[in-house]
Amino acid sequence: MTAISSVTSVVLAHDTRITTGADSGQVAALSAEGVASLISPDFKTIRSFAIPQEPQGAGLSADGSVLAVAAPGGITLLSTSTFEKMHQLNDAFLGCLYAGEKLFWTCARLDQESVLLEAWEPGSWTKVARARVADPYGNSEFSLLRHPEENSVVVWAAAGQDGQCLFWSTLKGGGIHVSRFELLDETGLPSFSPNGSEFLVTSECALHRYAYPQGPLKGSLTELDGDEDDPIGYFVSYVDAGQALLTSMEGRLFLVDVEEMEVTEEVAVADVGPRDALDYFLPLIGGKVVLVYRERGGQQKNSRLHLVGRVEAC
Repeated sequence: MTAISSVTSVVLAHDTRITTGADSGQVAALSAEGVASLISPDFKTIRSFAIPQEPQGAGLSADGSVLAVAAPGGITLLSTSTFEKMHQLNDAFLGCLYAGEKLFWTCARLDQESVLLEAWEPGSWTKVARARVADPYGNSEFSLLRHPEENSVVVWAAAGQDGQCLFWSTLKGGGIHVSRFELLDETGLPSFSPNGSEFLVTSECALHRYAYPQGPLKGSLTELDGDEDDPIGYFVSYVDAGQALLTSMEGRLFLVDVEEMEVTEEVAVADVGPRDALDYFLPLIGGKVVLVYRERGGQQKNSRLHLVGRVEAC
């Protein structure tokens, strides 16, 4: 067995539907009803606040001083020192994301067949560029994800059983260039290698490693430990250049040798009990990962977040 060194953990008195992290280490956790917590980089201080509308997405600025929350009424930008509104962007936004210090991305619904991807300059809130992105399934859910390059963003479109796909979007030459990753039509959320030359992604109970941006395929993993009742799950995250954490469908964690695309070992997290179910995880800068747990079958709406540091043998 291999152990994950959990730097620390916190228990929140609300469910955690949305999480976002700052480059400086702060983490914001929001419930579906708008109850929220801001967690310090060392996970020792929790500040509670509320969002007036049900959030659909959120993003923290690089220094953690501003929290952007996308909701049906638009994007509200809050000061994390006072939780007071600093600015408002009005549109039918589906999500938002800070990319470093100089770029802010938004995604808004145009119609059932398309969304509008926009890049903004934080602070002045000047619109830099926009691009229409065709919705591959119609009325899909769209999420914006971090990309290793500050001028780029990952767009994930999901429509349940109809499919999920990835788009790479880059601000270049005054415009936004969007290209779909064509090799998969059923994808989880990608995780990029530290140098950004490769990425891992799950698809239909398998883990794949591709060269960025359009392949080729460099390796696949199709089973964890021979347990056919608990196949490869949805979430994967690099922890360093050669290793990644991978979930099973039942929320077990495994360490993967990325070069060989083989399971090294199942891993355990301290202070996680049998009633704790791994919901998802949030990758942070520097190879750290926040594991988000909820109580399995419980009636209480609470969640436990583990800030994971290094991975080491027992």
